[in-house]
Amino acid sequence: MVIKTAAARSRAEVPDSPPAAERITVGLIARVADELRRLRARTGLSKADIINRAVSLYSYVDSRTAAGDEILIRSGTTGEIERIHLL
Repeated sequence: MVIKTAAARSRAEVPDSPPAAERITVGLIARVADELRRLRARTGLSKADIINRAVSLYSYVDSRTAAGDEILIRSGTTGEIERIHLL
């Protein structure tokens, strides 16, 4: 016998509904932890929001570079263009 929770039943009824949030524990190196603190102070976003945005951005960049596209940044002051390489 299979027993579904109310949340599972409601997701089953709506096939495009997103899954429940997943909790993870991540060990950050000191430099990244400092960058996360600075981002929180500058943006006012939560750690979860910043990390969710970072993963979404990485996924987008990864899919574009896998398709052969390049990621470019243009300086707002000099107009200089820099190609971004993620390793």
